[in-house]
Amino acid sequence: MEKYHKSQFMKDIKITNGILDTSAALELYKKYLETPKLNWAKEMKRPVRSKILKAMCETHNKIGADPVNLINQTVAAGGKLLFWSDLHFYHNNIIEYAERPFKDINQMNQKMISNYWANVTDKDIVVFGGDIAYGSVEDTINLIKDLPGKKVLVLGNHDFDKNKSIYRDYKIFNIVTLGFVMQREVDGDIYNILVTHYPIHHEALPEKTINLHGHIHNQLPGSRNINMSVEMINFTPVSLEKEFEELIKKIRE
Repeated sequence: MEKYHKSQFMKDIKITNGILDTSAALELYKKYLETPKLNWAKEMKRPVRSKILKAMCETHNKIGADPVNLINQTVAAGGKLLFWSDLHFYHNNIIEYAERPFKDINQMNQKMISNYWANVTDKDIVVFGGDIAYGSVEDTINLIKDLPGKKVLVLGNHDFDKNKSIYRDYKIFNIVTLGFVMQREVDGDIYNILVTHYPIHHEALPEKTINLHGHIHNQLPGSRNINMSVEMINFTPVSLEKEFEELIKKIRE
């Protein structure tokens, strides 16, 4: 297998005045997902099967869009920007696998839906970090179609039918995307927040860039990563501005 080298991800990635744009970031992300590397379990392998990655990229090329303008408009109008990921509605095995504190999927589903209603209004925008459900498309739509707020889906591996790579089109998201980049300015310096489903190792990230992601559930993230999986945020859509600020502060030290 190919060895892990930072240079193979950073080559040809352009940052202008500290700003990493979404187009360049997605090229880095795709290259990263195509390359065998040492994963979180200390195994050398590709992060995602080629069939699923192909389907994710094809879906983005077909219907994907950058949500940053919609996010900025929503926040400027007084709405909150909230995040959560890897809900896995209707997934029995996830309760044991990720040590979720629920007795069954009905309790799990209803708790997350209740938390959503308690924290999100129609003024807000929620980024779903991928892996929405294991249940049927119809059941999933019925569960979440009436949830308030604008919704962005960052494509995850389980947003495709198992072993088929067919996109599960829930038709409830304002924007679907493979990933995107937001910026935060601190003391005149620009910092990039790269939002993806899969985590990107800190050595593959450009300077002054942090990675917000899901996928790893209750595992601890890397040194320049924030894990938005529901297990890490009390199964509730949350603002992560404080977490962005704290991680950027660590990077600056």
